[in-house]
Amino acid sequence: MDAKRLDERLGPDRLDDPDTAEVEAIFRDKTQFTRIVGQVYEASDTHLWTLFGLITAALFVVWLAGFAIGGGFSASEADPSAEAFVAEQTELIRQQSIELQETRSRLAVAEGQTAFLRSQVTGLTEDAERLQGSLNEARLEMSIIIGIYEECLNRLYAAECIAAARPAAEAFIDEFFAETP
Repeated sequence: MDAKRLDERLGPDRLDDPDTAEVEAIFRDKTQFTRIVGQVYEASDTHLWTLFGLITAALFVVWLAGFAIGGGFSASEADPSAEAFVAEQTELIRQQSIELQETRSRLAVAEGQTAFLRSQVTGLTEDAERLQGSLNEARLEMSIIIGIYEECLNRLYAAECIAAARPAAEAFIDEFFAETP
């Protein structure tokens, strides 16, 4: 750490300022306080019990003033309007507490119903997917059968072709669905 000169640390205005009134005022206050404390100390040394009594009396007066200001001397019965206000506020808070508890109960029931409905939606979604798969399979089956019958209708003996094609179509469909998972 570099050592700085005094005028660099304090600034140029501090060293050039000839006004010492602030320093003298601080010294004057300090010496006056020391004189007062010294006088009290000298007096207390000779009259220790008197000083103790004065301090006790001062503390009692402060306590008595605080007791009086704090309402220690007020009548034993409180203001009836204040009691009514406190009772009204107490009843209002009790009612709000009951309503809050009822709201919490309704919220818990609503959360349970929501969970149940979500599970129902999940089940219905799975059923819809399964039905959609069945519909797709039925469409495929119908398109195969219709394709075979359309081919037969283009022939000269359509009824005999359909009768002959039916076992082959059913075997094809059985084989197709046996391979699918």
